[in-house]
Amino acid sequence: IKAMFSGSTRARFAPAAVRHFAKKAAPKKAAAPPAAAAPASSGPDPAHAPPIKLFGIHARYANATYSAASANGSLDAVEAELLAIQKTASEIGRAH
Repeated sequence: IKAMFSGSTRARFAPAAVRHFAKKAAPKKAAAPPAAAAPASSGPDPAHAPPIKLFGIHARYANATYSAASANGSLDAVEAELLAIQKTASEIGRAH
């Protein structure tokens, strides 16, 4: 069983595209910050925080989407896109 999970065996079964993506997505070593680097942020800007608290994996993406859209001033556009996705998903669900 140990041989089944070794790196060479795993690489043999993983499609080339997956291996390529994993290699690209692997974290790189961080370069030393410049001497005059800006101070680290203390967290997300409270002015762009979501209006309700959500928790879990789905919430991570929902909160990030809301915060980014709020900061960019594109909440209405993002809402329209999400409603279009919801409509498409419900139409596909009814078709099957």
